[in-house]
Amino acid sequence: MKLPMDYDILKKGKTAFDANYQYKEAFLKNFFAELKDVLYSKFLNSINNGCGLIRYNEKIYDYYKRIIDYYKTAVEVYDLKKGEIVSEEVIQIANGIEDILECQINKFDEVNEKTGNQSNPIFEEKEKIIDMNLKMFSKDILIIYEKIGADFDGLNIEDYFMDIYKMYFSAVKNCFIQLNDIDSRRIASMYYEFLKQEWESLSVIIKVQADVLERKTQYPEEYTVIQSFLMSLREGYQHLSKQINEMEKGFKEAVFYGDFINQFDDDFKKEIILCFKKSKKGSEDYKKHFEYCNSGFIEKLKDNFEEVARIEKIEAKIEEMIFFAEKIISKFQFLYNYWKLNSENYRETDFNEIIVGISETVNIKIQNIREGIFEFTDKSKEIIMKIPASEKYDKLFIFCKDFDEKSDDIDNYVNGIIIKFDKLFNKYRDISNKIEKLILSLKRDSILFEVSTFEEIMNYSVSRMRNSQNMYVEEFVQNMDFVFDELNQVLSVVGVEIIAPKPHDAFNGKEHEVIMAEKNSDFKKGEVIKLMNSGYKEGKYVILRANIIAAK
Repeated sequence: MKLPMDYDILKKGKTAFDANYQYKEAFLKNFFAELKDVLYSKFLNSINNGCGLIRYNEKIYDYYKRIIDYYKTAVEVYDLKKGEIVSEEVIQIANGIEDILECQINKFDEVNEKTGNQSNPIFEEKEKIIDMNLKMFSKDILIIYEKIGADFDGLNIEDYFMDIYKMYFSAVKNCFIQLNDIDSRRIASMYYEFLKQEWESLSVIIKVQADVLERKTQYPEEYTVIQSFLMSLREGYQHLSKQINEMEKGFKEAVFYGDFINQFDDDFKKEIILCFKKSKKGSEDYKKHFEYCNSGFIEKLKDNFEEVARIEKIEAKIEEMIFFAEKIISKFQFLYNYWKLNSENYRETDFNEIIVGISETVNIKIQNIREGIFEFTDKSKEIIMKIPASEKYDKLFIFCKDFDEKSDDIDNYVNGIIIKFDKLFNKYRDISNKIEKLILSLKRDSILFEVSTFEEIMNYSVSRMRNSQNMYVEEFVQNMDFVFDELNQVLSVVGVEIIAPKPHDAFNGKEHEVIMAEKNSDFKKGEVIKLMNSGYKEGKYVILRANIIAAK
């Protein structure tokens, strides 16, 4: 949130009675702030767009937590229906698998309880490393600032271009190396080992025990229960396998290249020159600050703050997000209800098991999104309660009005305003940012993830039923197509654009993720051969990349 220009001018000119001294002082202060903002922005952009472990910091824990959620779903499904199993051997094998899953669930809960982590611990570890490097970076910028101050009278900012760039390059490189050193990242390394262990355990269950379990099943009712039990595990294994391979490949790319970060090109130089010009102009405006104070500036500032800090704006965003999630749920609920009403019609068909599995998965999707909504609602309410009450800034304006405008103590007067407004603006900005992160998390990790995996069902399970001559199966497929189209319409209405590259489209690293590369004489290198899963974006911001097979 940008502060009003008037407030910025007031802040820059708060001690403007000694004009000659203040010009230099204000200029250096402004230039330091402007330069720091530009370099911080470039620093964070370079780090966050890096390769290797940097790219997967938060994902490692999220993947681990997600696979545990699959375990919980499988255990819940099995506990609900295991009474329908009568074969002792099947019961013994299934109970053994359940014991393994419950053991891993308890291990996850115990680790989180010991570390006291309520959020993503790997993200917190990453942020600490970045904060430490930013503090060191700030000290280096201060050295440049002191050199410029010493050379102020004969200052030529172009003489400092290379010093600034070398400092920036070194800071990014050091942070990049620290973030990608998995051996020194205690938290990231621990959870990554946990994740690989889960993948190995799940591999054994899916490739060995699940096969034995299915072969030992003797009755249709048992088979339906076992398929429901294994469906969540298979879906989890499918996603985890892809994610493990993606991370292993990404870690091998964790090499720092000089041309990875922004080069010291003309654009970089222009940004530094712009900082210089803005600082010079800002420091000349100090003479105007007293006129603003005496011309209703305080009232104007109050109006501005009331406009940007109204709680209704944040609450409206929350309500819009919940409405979006409920619309998605309603589409899945329609499909699940349709199956429940017509389930008897499918029992004698060749595709009953597939239809039952799809319907159970859809129900799980409904529950997962609802859980996401509950968590989102609770956390957003907790954040909303921290929004400054109106009486806080009303009292601030009483303080401003009661000040004697004839007083010479202008420094204390303006400092009082600045301190109070800084606290209010920073508080609101922090709250607004937290709400935006919650919205993104619900949208990406709950809603769009479930829509994306529904598309996988369309591609792999529904496609097998399209040639069926059974009227009930045909109707079920038609309803699946209807719901899929409805989901895409809902996404379009809320501004979420689907990323669905067509064959022969050029690979786009920002929007596409290659899950397999293969040689194909009909395609040029780098062209899309097949779309596996659509991606999603809002405007220019990519939420999830599309999974593709590309030509090599």
